[in-house]
Formats: sequence, structure tokens, C-alpha cells
Amino acid sequence: EEAEEEAAARARAAAQMPDDDGFVTVVSSKAPAVGVDLEEDVIGGGDGAGEGRRKGSKRKRKKKEARGSSELTDFYRFQTKETRRKGLQELRERFEADLAKVKKLKEEKAYRAF
Repeated sequence: EEAEEEAAARARAAAQMPDDDGFVTVVSSKAPAVGVDLEEDVIGGGDGAGEGRRKGSKRKRKKKEARGSSELTDFYRFQTKETRRKGLQELRERFEADLAKVKKLKEEKAYRAF
């Protein structure tokens, strides 16, 4: 029996070695890959003797985000252009406000750049 196990082990080791052309023969197996995290098989008794399964094999359903409305905000091209234009306008307004603030601080001599 030990001789059979030893022969099988040698055959597995030989299968992992590259052949004359430098290729390794790949054989499919039901055993999980080396280094794959496995979940414990709770249904099979939980004694550790049961086969594990790969983590994340179950489909994970994404929870729908609760939004005020399910319709798209920018469906048409003109809508995306309008929202981009509005965002740029807000940035310009904030920039102008910051410039005015810095100018006021400079006049009061309270502004120090660094």
C-alpha cells in the first residue's frame, strides 16, 4: 500500500515537472488550488472533515441604493452639458469669492501666504 502511495506521489511530482519542450502538463482536479481560502462546511457537520468551498462563490446581491427617484438625472446629452456648465459656474463663483477674501485680508495685512 505504501508503495502504491509512493508511486502515485512520484507520478504527481513528475506531472509538475516540465517536459523536453519546457511545458508543464495541467490536469484538472476537483481539489481547490493551493493558497485558496476556504469556508468551513457548516452543513457537513462542521468537523473539518468535509470539503470546503471557495470564499465568495455565492452570488452577492448588491443592495439597491435608496435614491429619491429611480430615473436618470442626465439621460440626454444636453442635460450632461447643462450640469457640467452649472458645476463650472459654481467653481468660478467660489474662486471669485476666494479672490475677494484674499484681497480683503491683504488690505488688512492679516494675510500671510506661508
